[in-house]
Amino acid sequence: MSEKKRSTLEKKKAKQLQESPISYLPNEILTVIFSEANAEPVSISRTKHGKSKREDTDLPEDVGYLCMAVVISHVCGQWRDLSLGIPALWTTFYHVSYMGTTASSHSLENMMEALVGHVDRWRSFILFHNSAFPFLDFVEQLKNVAAPNLETFCVPAAVDRDNIPSSIPTDPTISPCIFKMGTPKLSLTGLDISGLQFYLPPLSSVASFYATNSIGNNGIVIMPAFLSLFSNKMDNLTNLTLDGVFSREWHYDHATRPSLSMPNLIHLRISNQTIYGNQCPHWKMPLLETLTFYKVDFRGIILFQSSIIEVPNLHSLYSIDCDMKARDSPVAQFTSSVRKLVFSDSRWRSNRVRTLELLNPKYARAEQSEGRWPMLEDVTVNLRNADQYGLEFFLKCFEERPKSLPLTLRIDPTVLSVWRALFASRLALLENRCTIETLDDSIPYIPSPWPVTMPDGPFGSMLEKIDLPLIRRYPVVS
Repeated sequence: MSEKKRSTLEKKKAKQLQESPISYLPNEILTVIFSEANAEPVSISRTKHGKSKREDTDLPEDVGYLCMAVVISHVCGQWRDLSLGIPALWTTFYHVSYMGTTASSHSLENMMEALVGHVDRWRSFILFHNSAFPFLDFVEQLKNVAAPNLETFCVPAAVDRDNIPSSIPTDPTISPCIFKMGTPKLSLTGLDISGLQFYLPPLSSVASFYATNSIGNNGIVIMPAFLSLFSNKMDNLTNLTLDGVFSREWHYDHATRPSLSMPNLIHLRISNQTIYGNQCPHWKMPLLETLTFYKVDFRGIILFQSSIIEVPNLHSLYSIDCDMKARDSPVAQFTSSVRKLVFSDSRWRSNRVRTLELLNPKYARAEQSEGRWPMLEDVTVNLRNADQYGLEFFLKCFEERPKSLPLTLRIDPTVLSVWRALFASRLALLENRCTIETLDDSIPYIPSPWPVTMPDGPFGSMLEKIDLPLIRRYPVVS
């Protein structure tokens, strides 16, 4: 293209922009338009012909997302000046680093320095970074400020006690150390427990809390002090995830076991750890509805007393990739009120290992005349190897159950077809005792995102880093 033709086209384009009706709108109207457009992410995918198209439905993983504020600010100088003056367009900080710990962090530090002056605008601050040390310096600037609009604060970055600068005190107590002037709208917080002494925000308004321990026993926090957070500072807490936070370095004896009251907690998830009975406080959760165990080893459950956990309103129990000691499991005792059970195991297990043995009525205590979980209404079985399924086992599990109590058993369709072909008469007996349904590939069996109020949008896939996966049906192989 010749230079003359290029110049002509540029002039023509500029004239078209000047004549566009939107160019004559007052700034007040443009502000409203920009704010409304910023409510939803702009998703860009490619058609077969390479042209961009906008979609508002679920998109494949390779779809890119554009920040509306960035798009608006690159149209023309007028729009850029206007968009920079609209705080609602610049409220989210999201950073994910896949670099090694030796990579330079100067760009991140510079970005954070530029953000500090706009803390009052923040609505969401999410930081995944391999090195916590630059962040420890940065949070010093957040100590005595307010974040009036902050709703989400997630920094699951570990702080190793062997590498903490000597200038930073390691006070064993835990109290808010950033945003001390207040975070009245903060509802979702995700932190590594090793960093609680350095970047813990006020928790009085937090409804969903995710706690992880990525460095095991080399953290700083004393566990009883950590658990005391939930009784003393989190009256609004309804969703709690404890991901690997327990360690073998501490325990309670019967004389020192504290009482931990969480009056408004509704959903509790415990994951990636071994539970020992002498690590649990006297836990009172009167409103708890769902309890999820994910990759939990109960080898120390013999030391566990079922009476130390009070969950009278519990109605759903999820066991995902867990090793439970079924013969005398306190888990079955303190969860006796549940109506819904989900057993899911993605691992290849020996025939001698029975993931479902917790259902076995012969291990119920003498006082449990109606068997374990007398109010049970729904059982979902989602196991990887078919050898763990047994028609006779389910017949034994449900033979003592009164027929007046309805029960639904949900299993893999492949297993059901084998039962129907080889054991039709025995299957008929089971169908007389319960309604049998098949698992649906499209339905996750942990039915809601976690926490329930977790924001979605352009960062939904990355937020799974602080979430447990949705469990779908496993392919069954005999």
